[in-house]
Amino acid sequence: MVKDVTVNTTEFFRDPSVWQAMKYRLLPKLHSQKNINIWHAGCSIGMEVYSMEIMLCEAGLLDKSTMYATDINADVLETAKKGIYGHRNAQEYINNYNKGLCVNPYNFEERINTPIQKYMDFNEREDTIKVKQFLLGKTTFKKHNLVSDPNPFRGVKYDIILCRNVLIYFNQTLQNKLFGEFWEMLVDGGTLVLGIHESILGPWANKYEKKGLLYTKKTQ
Repeated sequence: MVKDVTVNTTEFFRDPSVWQAMKYRLLPKLHSQKNINIWHAGCSIGMEVYSMEIMLCEAGLLDKSTMYATDINADVLETAKKGIYGHRNAQEYINNYNKGLCVNPYNFEERINTPIQKYMDFNEREDTIKVKQFLLGKTTFKKHNLVSDPNPFRGVKYDIILCRNVLIYFNQTLQNKLFGEFWEMLVDGGTLVLGIHESILGPWANKYEKKGLLYTKKTQ
């Protein structure tokens, strides 16, 4: 039943403005840290996991980042681990990559000219997009139920939690429950990243500072 009812729609660099905000407003603050912990909650087939790995690589932060990813659906986790996807939406993914990673919305004169082929192999004939081997195995994938299970990686505090386009399927009570749990799992000043159509309302709204598309944990 879980496999039938869960929604597994995702894209590489989905909503480029979110990736721009992380690249230029969030990651620069993490350069001084020795270790960075990132959790993708509800990762689906892993396209956004590899998007993050690519962005971290471009920022020179991948080697000191520990990546975690979870989903309730075991089948999509197996797909995520392999990093092999259909070619059908290749041009859309390339466009997202170029907008999210190569364009600086705060300085349009600056542009990164790193092609996406540095990180993925595109084969239209075989109908595949394959994530490069050096990106595979850098993220720990685990089955996890956001509603009922505790922190899936015991004792870990996260600098960034991404839970994008998941909470829109939960009622307000469950949303508030998760906002509280995410707050507890974030380091002081850690960041929660939601989907562009999601927001924190209710009792937990004053526990996070909203900065554009990013939500930073308040400690006071």
